[in-house]
Amino acid sequence: MVPSLDATLQTSKPEMVNDMLIGDSEDFHTGLEIENWWWATINRKLKMDMLLTDIAKYGKKAVQESLILHMWSRVL
Repeated sequence: MVPSLDATLQTSKPEMVNDMLIGDSEDFHTGLEIENWWWATINRKLKMDMLLTDIAKYGKKAVQESLILHMWSRVL
Protein backbone atom coordinates (compact mmCIF):
# COMPACT_ATOMS: atom_id res chain seq x y z
CA MET A 1 0.00 0.00 0.00
CA VAL A 2 1.38 3.42 -0.98
CA PRO A 3 1.31 5.94 1.86
CA SER A 4 -0.96 8.88 1.15
CA LEU A 5 0.35 12.41 0.95
CA ASP A 6 -1.74 13.36 4.00
CA ALA A 7 -0.13 10.59 6.05
CA THR A 8 3.33 11.72 4.96
CA LEU A 9 2.64 15.32 5.92
CA GLN A 10 1.14 14.34 9.27
CA THR A 11 4.18 12.31 10.25
CA SER A 12 6.61 15.08 9.32
CA LYS A 13 5.06 18.06 11.09
CA PRO A 14 7.71 20.43 12.36
CA GLU A 15 8.50 19.61 15.95
CA MET A 16 10.23 22.96 16.29
CA VAL A 17 6.99 24.85 15.78
CA ASN A 18 5.28 22.66 18.38
CA ASP A 19 8.12 23.34 20.83
CA MET A 20 7.62 27.07 20.47
CA LEU A 21 3.83 26.91 20.82
CA ILE A 22 3.52 24.31 23.56
CA GLY A 23 6.82 24.52 25.40
CA ASP A 24 7.18 26.42 28.62
CA SER A 25 10.74 27.48 27.96
CA GLU A 26 11.60 30.87 26.56
CA ASP A 27 14.67 29.50 24.78
CA PHE A 28 14.79 29.90 21.02
CA HIS A 29 16.36 27.43 18.65
CA THR A 30 19.81 28.31 17.40
CA GLY A 31 20.54 28.86 13.73
CA LEU A 32 22.42 25.56 13.61
CA GLU A 33 19.46 23.67 15.12
CA ILE A 34 17.11 25.22 12.57
CA GLU A 35 19.45 24.39 9.68
CA ASN A 36 19.88 20.79 10.89
CA TRP A 37 16.12 20.42 11.27
CA TRP A 38 15.61 21.80 7.75
CA TRP A 39 18.16 19.39 6.21
CA ALA A 40 16.64 16.45 8.10
CA THR A 41 13.17 17.39 6.82
CA ILE A 42 14.37 17.71 3.22
CA ASN A 43 16.23 14.38 3.43
CA ARG A 44 13.19 12.63 4.95
CA LYS A 45 10.90 13.87 2.16
CA LEU A 46 13.42 12.97 -0.55
CA LYS A 47 13.84 9.48 0.90
CA MET A 48 10.05 9.01 0.96
CA ASP A 49 9.81 10.07 -2.68
CA MET A 50 12.64 7.72 -3.63
CA LEU A 51 10.94 4.82 -1.84
CA LEU A 52 7.68 5.49 -3.68
CA THR A 53 9.41 4.78 -7.02
CA ASP A 54 9.96 1.10 -6.12
CA ILE A 55 8.17 -0.78 -8.91
CA ALA A 56 8.86 -4.17 -7.30
CA LYS A 57 7.03 -3.09 -4.15
CA TYR A 58 4.26 -0.85 -5.51
CA GLY A 59 3.80 -2.16 -9.06
CA LYS A 60 1.54 0.11 -11.12
CA LYS A 61 1.05 2.45 -8.18
CA ALA A 62 4.76 3.33 -8.05
CA VAL A 63 5.61 6.94 -8.81
CA GLN A 64 7.65 7.45 -11.98
CA GLU A 65 11.29 8.30 -11.37
CA SER A 66 11.13 11.08 -13.96
CA LEU A 67 8.42 12.83 -11.93
CA ILE A 68 10.53 12.70 -8.77
CA LEU A 69 13.58 13.96 -10.65
CA HIS A 70 11.55 16.80 -12.14
CA MET A 71 10.16 17.80 -8.73
CA TRP A 72 13.54 17.77 -6.99
CA SER A 73 15.72 19.08 -9.85
CA ARG A 74 15.58 22.72 -8.69
CA VAL A 75 16.18 21.81 -5.04
CA LEU A 76 19.15 19.48 -5.44
